[in-house]
Amino acid sequence: MLKARLEDEGYSCLVATADSRKSQERINQGNEDIILSTSALSRGIDLSRPHKPINKIYAIITDFGIESNLVEMIQAISRARGDEETEKNPKELHFVYPIYPQWDALFERILEYEPKADEQILRLMIRKHTLKQKLLLDRVVFGIVEQFVKSGKGKVLVPLPSQYATRYIPNEVADMEGFLSFLENIVPFVEDKEKREKVENLYHTLLSALFVSAVQIDFRKEFEYYHPYILFEKQEVRSAFDNEKRGKIKKLFEELEKILKDHNQEKTDEIKSFIEGGLPYISKSMPTIIPVYALVLTEHFLKEKETVQFKIRGRIGRGKADTLMGDVEPFTYCLVGTPKEYACVPLGEDYPYKEVLSGRFAKFPIEFIIKLLRE
Repeated sequence: MLKARLEDEGYSCLVATADSRKSQERINQGNEDIILSTSALSRGIDLSRPHKPINKIYAIITDFGIESNLVEMIQAISRARGDEETEKNPKELHFVYPIYPQWDALFERILEYEPKADEQILRLMIRKHTLKQKLLLDRVVFGIVEQFVKSGKGKVLVPLPSQYATRYIPNEVADMEGFLSFLENIVPFVEDKEKREKVENLYHTLLSALFVSAVQIDFRKEFEYYHPYILFEKQEVRSAFDNEKRGKIKKLFEELEKILKDHNQEKTDEIKSFIEGGLPYISKSMPTIIPVYALVLTEHFLKEKETVQFKIRGRIGRGKADTLMGDVEPFTYCLVGTPKEYACVPLGEDYPYKEVLSGRFAKFPIEFIIKLLRE
């Protein structure tokens, strides 16, 4: 959408991704006015381009995940500075802070408790508070980036992307996240329209064919409650593919294999191995949270063989716990069958998910970070 709007204004644009070697080739040979990229810019993309060097960098700063976003943004700025020759040229750095529409339901709730309150004044007060927070955020972001880009051996405040370590647990289904992202990111670089549509089709078919659910729930085992979720540390989770879509996935991949290899041989081999393995049915015990509504639906509302499905989002709960494959949003479902299956959110990796779910990890006040920058 942004690319189309910029092109309507008369700018030529290129979308960059680290998932395709053709992306780097286009940057090296291209003459576009604007190069667009996500945080993938921080992972192995070179923007030197001596024949048309970068002279302006615009970074969109979101409020959520600011610690990890700052790390990636600093890496991206480093990439955009180019090689030793292009780095000598002056560059402008602009930070963009989105301001989102106000949520009407928030004011409806306030007015339920204070019906005499003036809604317009409430809206102005909250907008003023939002803008003050954005200005404070800008002071932090600008201060950290300024320390980074300055030469010399001065002190630098380093943002930590996470306050805890994680240990990867091998999982065949979780491996899908990498090659699904690959398929999504190379779409703009497939020149043939028919093939491009088939790559999009393969991506959506793979994603829509995957389902996860919890089975054999035993409340005699130890569990903990984090409203509105129940955490089981060793819960059997099934991962399966829609049988009707297996043949379509295999056919699409065979038609696209050569094109995919031209972009990334390693990712293509991963997809091929996964598909040739029969799109495996997997059942594993892993840390899993089950929404209370999934229990209620399965036990009290759904009839035999009835199904209701949901999407798993990237982060969940009060502390925003990482979910298995959350970035690509797979489906989960409730089913009254034999055995009963419950919608669930697998956590997947070994990290202190109890502390994260409960929100115990410190969130440093932004005023505290500003004070650190001054010292």
